[in-house]
Amino acid sequence: MASSSTTIASQPGVLISSDEQSIVFLLWFNERVPEARRFLLSRLDARHVFVRKDRLPLVYQALEQRLKSTVWDEDSEDVAKMRDALAGGSGAGGGEA
Repeated sequence: MASSSTTIASQPGVLISSDEQSIVFLLWFNERVPEARRFLLSRLDARHVFVRKDRLPLVYQALEQRLKSTVWDEDSEDVAKMRDALAGGSGAGGGEA
C-alpha cells in the first residue's frame, strides 16, 4: 500500500508584540510594499503579528520612520519654525505706547 506524504513548507519567523496602532501600521505597510518584499506571515491578534525573519530590517526601518514622524523632536527644524512664528506673533497688537 502506497503512503501519501504531504510536504509542508515552513518559513522562519519572528513574533512581534506591540501596541494596536503599530500593528495596524504594519498591516497597512505590508500591503503597500511590492509582493516580493512583503513580510507578514500571520496576524495573531490586535497586538501580535508573526513576520518573516529575513524581512526584520524592513520592519524595523518602517517602524522607525513612523516613530520619527509621530514623535515631537525639540531639535527639529519644524519645531524651530513654529517657535519663530509664535515669537513673532506674540507681540502683534500688544498695544505698547
